[in-house]
Amino acid sequence: MSAALFCIINSSNVEISKTVIKLGDQNTSLQITSITTTATKYLQFGGLISMSNSSRIVIAEISYQSNLSCQTQFINNSGWLLGSSISSSSQILLQSICISITLLSQANMSQFGVIGICNGNISLTSLNIQKTCNFVMLINYGVFGYVNNSQLLKVSNINIQIQISIIQSNNASVLVGVLDSQNCSISNLQFYNSSSNNTGISGLISISIQDIYIQSSSINNVNLQQSGDIGLFISKALGYICITLSKVSNCYIYQGGYAGGFLAFVDSDINISSSISNNIVIESKYNLGGILGKIANLIHNTYLADINSSDNKITSQTGYTIGGIIGTQESVCVVINSYSVGNTLITNNSGSGVGGIVGFSTINTTIIAGQVINLFVCSVNFGNGGFIGYSSITIIINSKIYNISINSTNQTGGFVGNQTSNATIWKCSLENISLNTNKQVAGIIGCSQSYTNISNVILNNCSITSQNYIAGGFIATSNFSNIQQCKLNNIIIVSYLQCGGVIGITQDLTAQSIIDNVIIQNLNIQSLTGSSVGGFIGISISTTQIFMSEIQNVLITSANDSTGLGGFVGFSQHNISINNCIGQNITILSNSQAIGGFIGNSNVTTLINCTIQNSKFKSEIYVGGLIGKIQQNLINSDQQIYFDMAQVKNIDISSNNYSGSFIGYYNSNLNLIIKNSNINTVNIQSSISTKLVIGNIQNNVTYIVQNSKSEGNNYINNIKLDTCSVISVLTNISGC
Repeated sequence: MSAALFCIINSSNVEISKTVIKLGDQNTSLQITSITTTATKYLQFGGLISMSNSSRIVIAEISYQSNLSCQTQFINNSGWLLGSSISSSSQILLQSICISITLLSQANMSQFGVIGICNGNISLTSLNIQKTCNFVMLINYGVFGYVNNSQLLKVSNINIQIQISIIQSNNASVLVGVLDSQNCSISNLQFYNSSSNNTGISGLISISIQDIYIQSSSINNVNLQQSGDIGLFISKALGYICITLSKVSNCYIYQGGYAGGFLAFVDSDINISSSISNNIVIESKYNLGGILGKIANLIHNTYLADINSSDNKITSQTGYTIGGIIGTQESVCVVINSYSVGNTLITNNSGSGVGGIVGFSTINTTIIAGQVINLFVCSVNFGNGGFIGYSSITIIINSKIYNISINSTNQTGGFVGNQTSNATIWKCSLENISLNTNKQVAGIIGCSQSYTNISNVILNNCSITSQNYIAGGFIATSNFSNIQQCKLNNIIIVSYLQCGGVIGITQDLTAQSIIDNVIIQNLNIQSLTGSSVGGFIGISISTTQIFMSEIQNVLITSANDSTGLGGFVGFSQHNISINNCIGQNITILSNSQAIGGFIGNSNVTTLINCTIQNSKFKSEIYVGGLIGKIQQNLINSDQQIYFDMAQVKNIDISSNNYSGSFIGYYNSNLNLIIKNSNINTVNIQSSISTKLVIGNIQNNVTYIVQNSKSEGNNYINNIKLDTCSVISVLTNISGC
């Protein structure tokens, strides 16, 4: 046991101030220069005091310089000023202290710092530290090595500049190794200007066991490298965390486990506000975030407000989750008025969850007034999104995405990559986005596995590509969707299989999809294999309703053999109803089959007050102004095909076989009812089985036609047809 001045002090009151030490009633002159030791073993070492059992310790206005060379085997409970304070009721006051340290240690050190181990209440004000240290093994290291059983730790006005190398470490940090204080407050702290990598250091605090409050503090130009978790403020937080008005910038984190710009791993409630993570480079293994690495345990709550995560580059070496703000969150999470700007997120191995704000969420996540701008993602993960990569229950309100590019393997969305539970997205916009993936990809949600409600959302200037699977303007694969009052403009979609301007595929037979008051303009959509393509939905397996929607200036193309291409729906396998909708300036071109102004290939269909005008349809076979092909129905034999106030105007149709102004090919056992529907100025060019209304009817169908007619200049193979009623055409009355 050794100390520079005192070994053991049991006095009730100790004061060390300027050049005077007050010990009880005795005054002693103090001069400190340097410490050199070659002892073989220390239990407690202290620059001033090795061990204190005093109820009150004051160390103030001390300038401390130390050049320490240790050849010892082991040092325990040691500190530059105080080795250990063992009284849990003590008051420790440290004020206006300046420490400059150079240490070369071959020792295995535990509970080591300015104060090695602390019990009692601690107040530290105005501390400046410069350290250059090399350690072999270090456990529980910091300004305070181990704060144990403390009622209060208050730290303010701290400046720390370090250069530390540790071969093997555990809970080695800058401020506190292990913090077990019931009430910790840190304010006006600066940790900065590390000229080289600090190996073995995990951040400002290694472990925080109880509540901690950090305010107006900054970490700048710090490089940390170690094998464990790294958080620039706290590596592992087990108590309540509140951080405000704080910033990390120009820092580098390398080779850790969990990693975050502020916190690496949290198992507690969190409140972070008005804080910034800027120009952080993280190259680590698991659950990485610009602010938080991982938030564990669904019983907790996370609240983030006014957060700015910008110009950060985060790379997962093992393919685990990455978030511009949060890597993985397993608690109820609310993010308000927060930004992810100019971030780059990269995964090198397959994993799950990369997002501009949250990488992976297992429970409720709410984002209000969030923005993601200039995001670049290169990921081989499942679940990649502008806001959230892989998500459970999601609410996104009044939020925006601009200028993002995501290149990934699967389940990619402008907002959410993979949505496993209910989602609500309201009053949001996306602009200038590029999404490229091998499988599911869409402007809003790549894969939606549950109920999704999207309203008042604008999608503008977007390029969406699925190289091997399904794509959609809003959702690639959907179960139960309700999409209302939305706009899509200047959208390019390329897909290997099914693709739709709004939904690629609705895939749950028992669910329902609703599209209400959606406007699509300037859409270019293409299937590379000729699968189902639609201006609104590629393939509809569920019951589908489309209301009061409009599509215009659309180009739909496909190669090879398609199952259906339509201005609204490519292929409908179940009941579909389209009401009060308009399609205009639609061009559909294919070398295969089943093209329709509303539906390419359909089953049970209702069209009410719907108009297709100023459009062009060209295919090899089955082309109709409303529906290309209506197929045999073996399930809903009690249903019917129903048109009321359906209109085709100024339509050009070209095919080799089976073409009609309303339907190209009718092969269904369902009754057909046409009411108040008109054909006006249609030009049909077809070699075989072409009629003005229905190109070919295969079954002895029962049809009812009321108040429907053809008018204007209608041509079949350049032969002008007289104006007549639709019933006349269907019954082949001469002259029509």
